[in-house]
Amino acid sequence: MIDSAITSEFRRFYMEHSDTEKCWQWLGNINDKGYGTFSVKGKKYLAHRVSYLLANNLDTLNLLVLHKNDCHNRACVNPKHLYAGTHRDNYKDSIETGTDTRGERNGNAILSDSKVAQLRADRRKGMTHAELSEKYGISKTQVSNIVNKKSRK
Repeated sequence: MIDSAITSEFRRFYMEHSDTEKCWQWLGNINDKGYGTFSVKGKKYLAHRVSYLLANNLDTLNLLVLHKNDCHNRACVNPKHLYAGTHRDNYKDSIETGTDTRGERNGNAILSDSKVAQLRADRRKGMTHAELSEKYGISKTQVSNIVNKKSRK
């Protein structure tokens, strides 16, 4: 629910621009994912979400607020660069813009995409899960998940 305290705190770090085409950079805190944030009474808010709600005269929204594909600036609070969407929309956008974290782009990935392809080829040639586990330095469960495309699809 957007109230006057939230609106007031948002406006402290927000400067409306006459140029609606350019990004409006959030001037307050930026979180570790690159999004503008601020707090009111101990509760954190995402600046781009509040910007969208205020611009559209909404108190709440049961959807995500996403940046349009031509705006890759997570700290942008220009409501013209934002739209309401689902988790599926967000995922599709991340694939289209190359910002998804699938495969080797995931910081937790142990194997490169080429190693995953080689592991699958080795399995087709008859290597056992135990042999693959030893060769690639991963567990048999991880081998199974990769081979069966439960991970690294």
